[in-house]
Amino acid sequence: MKNLLFLIIIFVIQSCSNDDKTNYTITEQTISINNSENFEYDLGYFGDEEGANIYTQAEHFEISELNRNEYQQIIYTYKTQDGFTGADFVEIRKSGYNINTGKTIIYEAIKLTINVSE
Repeated sequence: MKNLLFLIIIFVIQSCSNDDKTNYTITEQTISINNSENFEYDLGYFGDEEGANIYTQAEHFEISELNRNEYQQIIYTYKTQDGFTGADFVEIRKSGYNINTGKTIIYEAIKLTINVSE
């Protein structure tokens, strides 16, 4: 009976575990900008079943968004709040549909530290 209870507990823990272990590339980059300029980061070209989303939103932004252009290229655009100086952070995750598993998978996380000066 104790063995059965132990197996059930292990099964529940495994079932609740996060499938999003770091099985993807992590790119970290630090950027310096003036608080009067916009910053654009080219995420590259994406297919029909690929995309990107902001996983951790910046805190001190007027604009912090992803847009796909007519060439299937996704661009992250950032503009700081008026008067802000300091560091801001955003994490963007690229994902795509995996035909073998039938699930959407994350294949890259981009962590941007944006240093804003006057």
